[in-house]
Amino acid sequence: LGESNEPVDIAGNAILLVRMGMWMQDMEFRGYTGPTQIFPTNVDHIREMRMVDNWEGMSVWAIGLDDDYPFTVEVYDGPPRLVIDLQVREEP
Repeated sequence: LGESNEPVDIAGNAILLVRMGMWMQDMEFRGYTGPTQIFPTNVDHIREMRMVDNWEGMSVWAIGLDDDYPFTVEVYDGPPRLVIDLQVREEP
């Protein structure tokens, strides 16, 4: 993964790749300028989120999960955002 096509180690047992086009660009064409590696502490199943590519209008994030889960993706306006809903199995 990544611009060099070199493997990238992502924390977790499963990886969800999220590809976004020009949606991430701002009016000055700077693209995304926030953190590129995040280890969330306020969620149960996400181990790591890392931008693995940001080139020619395409951003790719790898989301390391503790397991494979079905998921849905929605795009919303006001404010613009992408929502990924993991369908986590609840233990009885």
